[in-house]
Amino acid sequence: MRKKKIAVWAGAASLAAILSAGGAWAYFTDRQEAENVLTMGSVEIQLEEPQYPGNDTDEVHNIYPGQTIPKDPQVANTGQNPAYVRQELWIPIGNVKVFRPQGGYTQLTRAELVTYEIQEGWTEQTELKKKVEIDGKAYIRHVYNYDTVLEPGEKTTPLFTNIQVINLIEGEIPGGTLEQIPIKAHAVQSQGFGNAAAAWEAYGVQNVESGWE
Repeated sequence: MRKKKIAVWAGAASLAAILSAGGAWAYFTDRQEAENVLTMGSVEIQLEEPQYPGNDTDEVHNIYPGQTIPKDPQVANTGQNPAYVRQELWIPIGNVKVFRPQGGYTQLTRAELVTYEIQEGWTEQTELKKKVEIDGKAYIRHVYNYDTVLEPGEKTTPLFTNIQVINLIEGEIPGGTLEQIPIKAHAVQSQGFGNAAAAWEAYGVQNVESGWE
């Protein structure tokens, strides 16, 4: 049985899709390549953002404080097997001063640079929250599990419907930080596991072995 793993990264203002494949494993997970046809069935997912305006639009360039950008990451089960799915979201952070709603502004502090409202059907896995880096830029990683099994042909609700840049007034933000907000969708077969926790535990072991972080 061969493992199939997805790695789809979507940037908020600079959309990027990166596909990576794993090796041989005991469980069906997913990826978006069709080179291996599994007659036993498969777990395949697609990360979609139907309301995202696109990387080449004015709406996602020259981003400004307080701007709201449509962004609605959701996952479609395009395979043959039911699956548990999750989304991994990396939010950029910087040392900034932020306007307070009641007036004035904060002292220089390390803060996430965009906000969003999680939609119904998703639950954050707070034990997986941590600081990470890409190309010298700092992020906070958030992981959200979909609350129900995703059947073949179904889609999740959006994780959120838009993101909003915080009302920062000054600070230390590496160039291009707000132009890349990676999102990664994961899936693992639901069949053969008593619950989602057991499935994700097995998935986590596999990904540790394959060097995923």
